[in-house]
Amino acid sequence: MPLNLIYRPGSSPARISDSSGVRLALILTASLFLVLSVVLLLPASPVRAHGSIPLIVDDVISGPYMFRIGVQPSKPRIGPLRVSTLVMPAVGTEPMKVESVAITATGPVDGLTLGPVEAKNSQGSPLLFVADIQITELGIWTMSVAVDGELGATTLQVPFEATEGGIGVPVFSISVIVIVLGVIIAALVWSQIQRRRGQIRGSKKGR
Repeated sequence: MPLNLIYRPGSSPARISDSSGVRLALILTASLFLVLSVVLLLPASPVRAHGSIPLIVDDVISGPYMFRIGVQPSKPRIGPLRVSTLVMPAVGTEPMKVESVAITATGPVDGLTLGPVEAKNSQGSPLLFVADIQITELGIWTMSVAVDGELGATTLQVPFEATEGGIGVPVFSISVIVIVLGVIIAALVWSQIQRRRGQIRGSKKGR
């Protein structure tokens, strides 16, 4: 049976087959890496505070204020931690003025204290304050959120745990699957190339 091969002057059919196989492998590999990149960029938690930050405190009252506090990353680890604090009146909905919000973090090691760090007011909301702190140790931390405003002053204590960083189990599993699929595809493409080479050699010998 004659082989249906595309022939171009100056190139052998074997090289054309090899080139097509390599091109296909590169396209498939790039597609797999694109899928993995999208998965890695997905947010770690679907629960959000203030439209973008995961909540760790939801409508908790301390003194004359009610708090919603979110952190990013959603699972604190060694490194930078962004703390977003929404301060509202505990009673009523009348407009109020908050003079200052300060964040202090006490670590798991005796004498380890970060801050106080003054939280900056968000331009989008007069009652939303954002601060960045630097977590330096693993373990249980206590975050103190001190608020001073026209309704008075109060401090809310928020415990949290700093854990080791890294990708979670679901994302890791997806990564392994993508790598395995890439290896399988590369093996199939290589097998196809070798099979075509064998067919070409066989057709040349039969002439």
